[in-house]
Amino acid sequence: MSAGGGMAVNKAIITAAGLGTRLLPMTKEVPKEMLPLFSASNGSICLKPVIHMVFESLVNASISEFCFVVGRGKRVLEDYFTPDSSFVQLFESRGLTFIEKSMEIDYLLLLGLVS
Repeated sequence: MSAGGGMAVNKAIITAAGLGTRLLPMTKEVPKEMLPLFSASNGSICLKPVIHMVFESLVNASISEFCFVVGRGKRVLEDYFTPDSSFVQLFESRGLTFIEKSMEIDYLLLLGLVS
């Protein structure tokens, strides 16, 4: 139960289907959900895909279950949110531990292993 007496919300549906025609020409090569936005975190500014920022906002709101609605053949979200341990290890081997740690935290959030 939530503080207001109702049921707590812990699930989200994220709609990402469609071709993004209203955002042309930006979406000709990049799917709309992967368009970069500036994000400020830990005292620095970086670029993140729109979908990443939506995901972070939902996690910060204690949403723990997600359903992405995508168009047929659109694997970019699955590819983006699939942990790639070899990629993390590459950063670690090059001494880029700040990137490696950030990716590990994102993957743990995605898998629901931390909150």
